[in-house]
Amino acid sequence: MFTHLKDILPKTVNQLGLRRQFDAAHVCQLYRRVIGGILKGADQFSSPKSFKNGTLYVYVKNSAYAQQVFMKRKQILTEINKNLGVDLIKELRTEVNVNF
Repeated sequence: MFTHLKDILPKTVNQLGLRRQFDAAHVCQLYRRVIGGILKGADQFSSPKSFKNGTLYVYVKNSAYAQQVFMKRKQILTEINKNLGVDLIKELRTEVNVNF
C-alpha cells in the first residue's frame, strides 16, 4: 500500500531531530508566498533571512521598505501562522541589506 509523503514527513522530521530546521524552511517559504498579497512588489524588496525562537528575520533593501514591512507585520504573521495551522511566529524583525 502507498503512503503519502505528507503523512510520513512530520514523523520522520521529528525522528531525525530536524524539526527546527524544517519549521524555519517552511516559515521562509510561506513568507515568500504570502508577502506579495499583503505588500505589492514586496518580493522585489524583501526576502526572509531566517526563523528562530519564534522570530522571523527579514532582509529589506532600505529603511523605507523596513517601515512598510513593520507596519504590516501583524497581518504578515497572522497569514503565515494561519497557513501553518499553529501560532509559531511571534515576532517579525527586519534588517536592511541592499545585497540580499
